[in-house]
Amino acid sequence: TLLRSSFEPDTCPDQGVHYINISLVPVVAEPAELEFVAARQVHPILSCVLPAEEDFCAKLSDSLLSLEGGSLVAVKETEDGEAMLLRLSNPSDAESTLQLTFGKNITCAYETDVCELSRNDLPFENGVVRKTMAAHTICSVAVVLE
Repeated sequence: TLLRSSFEPDTCPDQGVHYINISLVPVVAEPAELEFVAARQVHPILSCVLPAEEDFCAKLSDSLLSLEGGSLVAVKETEDGEAMLLRLSNPSDAESTLQLTFGKNITCAYETDVCELSRNDLPFENGVVRKTMAAHTICSVAVVLE
């Protein structure tokens, strides 16, 4: 069933015109790859043409964040406004070590619970934070940048 009988905020969700995208994509049944394909379906990569500038390539190389070993679910400011919060997931069937590489210096990195209460400090060096995650888990990492 694509439309359910919800009542709030739409009291009649089964009425009207609906647009539904369904994709069949041949992939290996690894959960991480399925999540990647699904994310591209829901949030396609957009592109645009920009005028060429002398330092354009230098600007492209300045990245805020690079992630290896997991999936980035969300980025937001912490509720107290003092750090950047990253919600991460490990959808694979095996334990994974995430590596977060920042384009700016880090002054503090710590893991939080879902209420954003600090649980434990995370080690960092040269703008890189590493965090080991069990299979099929999510976590929140807060980082304070210079």
